Amino acid sequence: MSKPHKWAVVHFLPLEKYPPVMNFLRMLGAQGVNFLALTTRVGPAMPRFVVPDGRITRFGATGQNVPGWLRKLTYPLFYAAAFVRLCLYRPSVVLYYESYSAIPVYFYLRFVNSKARLLIHFHEYFSPQWYQQGMRTVRWAHRLEKSWLFGRAALISQTNAFRVGMFRKDHPTVPESRMMVVPNFPPLAWKQRSRRVDEPGCPLRTVYIGSVSLRATYLEDYVAWVQQQQGRVLFDVVSYTYDAAARNFLEQLQSPWVRFFPGGLPYDQIPGWLERGQYDVGIIFYKGLYDNTVFCASNKLFEYLACGLDVWCCREMVGSQEYARTDCYPKVLMVDYTRIGEWDVQNMTDREGIGYRPPEYFAEPAMEAWLHQFESVQEG
Repeated sequence: MSKPHKWAVVHFLPLEKYPPVMNFLRMLGAQGVNFLALTTRVGPAMPRFVVPDGRITRFGATGQNVPGWLRKLTYPLFYAAAFVRLCLYRPSVVLYYESYSAIPVYFYLRFVNSKARLLIHFHEYFSPQWYQQGMRTVRWAHRLEKSWLFGRAALISQTNAFRVGMFRKDHPTVPESRMMVVPNFPPLAWKQRSRRVDEPGCPLRTVYIGSVSLRATYLEDYVAWVQQQQGRVLFDVVSYTYDAAARNFLEQLQSPWVRFFPGGLPYDQIPGWLERGQYDVGIIFYKGLYDNTVFCASNKLFEYLACGLDVWCCREMVGSQEYARTDCYPKVLMVDYTRIGEWDVQNMTDREGIGYRPPEYFAEPAMEAWLHQFESVQEG
């Protein structure tokens, strides 16, 4: 990547909840790129993300624990303050994440610096119906995207090919050559903490790290199965984000085989936690309720693999199926959580006749490809 660029990264929702953008900012800082990141404040329960070689400016606050009046005020505050900061900083490249962040970028590019280059990335796919039913502010931002920003962007990226296809179906005027897949992989540093599990233990130690809901996950089904194993399988749930029903369910279990850690875990501490816990299997048990879930390869899939764990992923997640593998370990199994009583755990964890494959999905190569493609579009 050519160094003279000044980058601005606009991410309305708190950076701390989105590991891919934290990884990207770290990479920019490591490469000596001059950048400014604009975002909102995260709640006190989650440690603040810091990049020593870069600047992060926060305006307002979002999240469930933030009073409603402050959440409403945050939108105009962020958009006005972010626009002013862009004008003062005058970046030559602007990357914004999702429609929430589009408004200040539109005004900066349209009326202040028409020569600046634009990239747009979506952590998730948002359907036309989602926009119609959503906040008026975001609907307005999306109108600006459709009328001007999408046509102005050098690249627009989604996290997998399914989502690229759905996006292009919704926005057929966006050329295929301006679309790209940028997957959500963990940083290369995690490779140093990977644990080779040649023989899964007894008891089998399983773990889930992420948001949890009784409605959207197979939490109850999996916990009931763990209980039936009478200590042959252990299960830890580590989460910042959960609904009241899920928290009550987990806290009332009082099970020797299921533990709940409601304080969550900072992203950078995940490899050390998994290493110390001697876990064998990472759990992904989302129900296929939404397109975003069905056509998704979860961050957790790659994070578990990077740390040496097998993965038991819900087979309803079509976007994860290309990563299924049983010819090596760690394995990635697409499992049916609705027929959990039929599982053959011995076969699921068996290593006979297969070899070890080191971790291979990491953020830096994927992001370098993204930036290389951006430079190619720019030169073209």
